Amino acid sequence: MSDTPLTDQYFGTTPPAISKALCKKAWEHNEDLTRAERWLFLCQGTENGQFLADAAARSDEQINYALGRPPPFVLLENIQMTVGDKYTSVADVVHDFWNPDRTADLKFYAHQCVWLVWWTLHTAAIYSRDTPEDECPSLNDAVGRLAIKLRPEEWAMEEAMRDRWVKNEVELPSLTREDRARGDVLTRQQASKSHEGWWVAGDEWHKECDAREKALRKSLRAQVNEELRNADETDLAAVRVLQAQMAAEIAQETAQAEADKALEGKKEREEKARKRLDREAARGEREAKKNRGAAVGEVDSDVDEDDDGGSDSGSPIVFSFRPTTRPWTREDAARQDRREMEEKNAQEQDLEDERRREEEAEAKEKERLKEEVAATTATRVKVGETEVDRHSEDAGEGKEEQERKTEG
Repeated sequence: MSDTPLTDQYFGTTPPAISKALCKKAWEHNEDLTRAERWLFLCQGTENGQFLADAAARSDEQINYALGRPPPFVLLENIQMTVGDKYTSVADVVHDFWNPDRTADLKFYAHQCVWLVWWTLHTAAIYSRDTPEDECPSLNDAVGRLAIKLRPEEWAMEEAMRDRWVKNEVELPSLTREDRARGDVLTRQQASKSHEGWWVAGDEWHKECDAREKALRKSLRAQVNEELRNADETDLAAVRVLQAQMAAEIAQETAQAEADKALEGKKEREEKARKRLDREAARGEREAKKNRGAAVGEVDSDVDEDDDGGSDSGSPIVFSFRPTTRPWTREDAARQDRREMEEKNAQEQDLEDERRREEEAEAKEKERLKEEVAATTATRVKVGETEVDRHSEDAGEGKEEQERKTEG
């Protein structure tokens, strides 16, 4: 008997390929998946594969994960910070703000948070996980669609809020003095730790996720291996049929994708050629008009009204807030902390120097005023003494005059 695990014998050592058709079936008619098809999803060794294969694995946390939301502790913080302290889940927000729709009452930061799938710019930079490069896009899409079916009201509310956000119908916050003192959501979240502290928190979280994903991969393959060991020949034959089916469907889908790509490329080339001919015709017409206008003294503009000024090629911008790599090392974070501390100390020193200069200027002003008061007082005393002497002389002269009159 071979020592090779049955999962390796039937599904290979790497995650088996899955067709778009089977992924579509997984979210549209999940209850109709066969046992072999569920094994195929479990052998992906990921939460997404488990989510499609095992209805019992669809806890609130896993549904949130399938919808692209943050882990529980981050989700709770973001909801309370942007919606209100009394809310502990998206379901709570739905209860108060949906059916009837009262989401217009939610403020700017709540709409921004929903637009970011209940992340914030700060928590996404720290805790969001990159999608594995070998992850099947069709499987990811199926997981998201199935999760939406399981949370229709939550998704409807979020879509209404995202639509309002895209249409710029959300008013910017009018910050009060208290709001400015507290700072916006990004500032408040960043301020709770140093840069190095956040780096450590993120590093610990990603290591924990890596360990959990590795353990889940091992656990799921062990589960499938045990079920294959106890399976009857009918189930094993169904696995072989499914493998052949996957190979055929994937080959057909690949050929169709290449044909679609070639057709799209042809349409783009034809559209570029049409635009080029239109521009040349418009340019010729303008030149002819300019020549006719020159003959009669008219002035015409050289602006090409049909030319949008852009390139003939290009693709729509795909919005993504998730980082593709860890943005910096722990040493970078510590260096940023030191730089900010130095800047803070320099600012405080500048404020202290300014305060000292103001105090010195105030003390000098007080001394000047004191000296001025003293000088004024001295002048008044001197003037008073002069007046007294003059009055005394006047009194003496009057007395002598009186005595002369008496004698006469």
